[in-house]
Amino acid sequence: MRKKFLAYLLAASMVLAVAPVIPAGTTAVSTAAEVNVEKELDCSGWWVAHTKGVEIDTEGFTIKFKSKTYDAATNNWNTPVLVVYSSEDGTVHAAGDAGYTEYAVIRSDSFAWNGDKNTGDGLAAWTAAGYEFTGAVIPETFVADNKAGVECSVQAIKSGDKVYVQFTNGSVTTVTAIPVPADATVLLSLTGEQCTLTDIEGAAYTGIEGVSATPSGTTAPDAEPTTAPADPTPAPTTTPPATDDDNNTPSDDDNTPSDDDNEPEEKSMSIKSVTAKKDAVKVTGTVSVAGAKVQVKVGSKAYKNATVKGKKFTFKTTKLKKGTKITVKATKDGYKTATKKVTVK
Repeated sequence: MRKKFLAYLLAASMVLAVAPVIPAGTTAVSTAAEVNVEKELDCSGWWVAHTKGVEIDTEGFTIKFKSKTYDAATNNWNTPVLVVYSSEDGTVHAAGDAGYTEYAVIRSDSFAWNGDKNTGDGLAAWTAAGYEFTGAVIPETFVADNKAGVECSVQAIKSGDKVYVQFTNGSVTTVTAIPVPADATVLLSLTGEQCTLTDIEGAAYTGIEGVSATPSGTTAPDAEPTTAPADPTPAPTTTPPATDDDNNTPSDDDNTPSDDDNEPEEKSMSIKSVTAKKDAVKVTGTVSVAGAKVQVKVGSKAYKNATVKGKKFTFKTTKLKKGTKITVKATKDGYKTATKKVTVK
């Protein structure tokens, strides 16, 4: 089903004209994210092993790791892969499972997809759905390099209704912009096929290379790239998430600029305090504005509503463990969303 590329020389045309852009202010260096995942992962086959999901938030994170492809492997895609998704239990499932939404699967050999939308012969649907991709030339030594062992990294950050992912395998780096619901908890998990990932660890987010800090009007190329695999869907058939619409072509978007110009400016609010102690069974705190909707996320679990009285909120949970990451989010009509993160001590 998955055929090997016919010629490596065609790879020189792989770099796409649709370059993702990130709004200003998202490239600042941040502290290392709490990347609590397995240190090693043996990917003996397709979709058989995944790391725990790490939330892609507005602070961004980096994951560094090493990869070694099996000696018997022969294909470019027998290398690391990542998946961007939302899940009620925080783990990767099969596409279409209840409580699971898959936004994109990205291979480290410069190919990405979501259902029938991809960076090969499905590029038109990919672009129409709001995806962007900057590919890379795959060297003839790619498989051999991966068999010898390569250094890999992933950088990811969320901004509004998109997440941006930079994926590096040795000398090959791609950047993908993925449309997601603005209020969704979006996770990233590492996987692969016929390869072993080792020394997996979190690091400081330092910004995504080759991405402009100011949005620009890039357009899709006139023709689809010719270097995608003959059958560019090695994964099980994936179902687009609810936010994706195959018919969402540019001609369907009838909103004019004047629709947004009339919107009132949102006010600012903040989460003044959060208390989350070891062995406690609740998280408490205060918000600067009364009557806000407050949601709390414990570790990699989904957000759940807290009880709010005036400016104070209380969230009941199971006994908290030291080192657990707590994220609190507050929303209210007319106000900007406020978030605050703390670690249980």
